[in-house]
Amino acid sequence: DIEQSQSFKLIKDPNSEGSETDITEQKQLLDKIRVDFEEISITVNEAEKLRRQLKDLMPLVSGDVLDNVRSLDSAATQVENQMIQIKHTGKGQDVIRLPGVLMEKLSYLAMTVAISDFKPADQYVEVYEKLHKEWLEVQKAWNEIRNSKVNALKDSMDEQQIGPLIIGED
Repeated sequence: DIEQSQSFKLIKDPNSEGSETDITEQKQLLDKIRVDFEEISITVNEAEKLRRQLKDLMPLVSGDVLDNVRSLDSAATQVENQMIQIKHTGKGQDVIRLPGVLMEKLSYLAMTVAISDFKPADQYVEVYEKLHKEWLEVQKAWNEIRNSKVNALKDSMDEQQIGPLIIGED
């Protein structure tokens, strides 16, 4: 195998009216949006995995454990619905009828910021800061679910000798 390399200098489009400083500021904001978007995506996947397991567990348990499962599912659903619009069906006019939440808002903001090679307007930065603050609050709520409520359910299941698989009674 022969490896070849060549250095190059990345320059801005000479037809762009934006300065290099403007484009750098735009990229910095887009990078911040991307980081939040990726973190939210990971958290949505965690919530979906948890909720699927809880739905599968519901018909297999009863009493206090079932109440804990339902409570945890409700809390996880509430937090997930702050990250992504879970009522979207992928058909028709969902986007028009149902309000967007964090992921949809960040996606729209990224498209708007990236539309031209100029410094992001102050309003874009303010919107990002507001959405980032919302994300930090949602993240805090999700971590509370992960670190407290999930462990409480696990402890409750352990106390009643309910393991990850329920085959039948002895």
